[in-house]
Amino acid sequence: MNASQSAKLKEYGKSGELTLAMVRLILAEEKPKERKVTIKGDKINRYFPEDYSNDDIEGIIIQLLEEWQSKQ
Repeated sequence: MNASQSAKLKEYGKSGELTLAMVRLILAEEKPKERKVTIKGDKINRYFPEDYSNDDIEGIIIQLLEEWQSKQ
């Protein structure tokens, strides 16, 4: 169940309109696909100093992607 489905169930429950059919309909809604990309450390370690945190590395990657996107 995703956050949208949970919110709908809560909303219909509060209003007294939640029926078994409504629950089934909400739960049957297609969930948006989550995009997740993982890059192994050994592939990117050579690009970053050892003292960079994961957040530092992620920030730089996002910044570089934004620059790349603006040039497209």
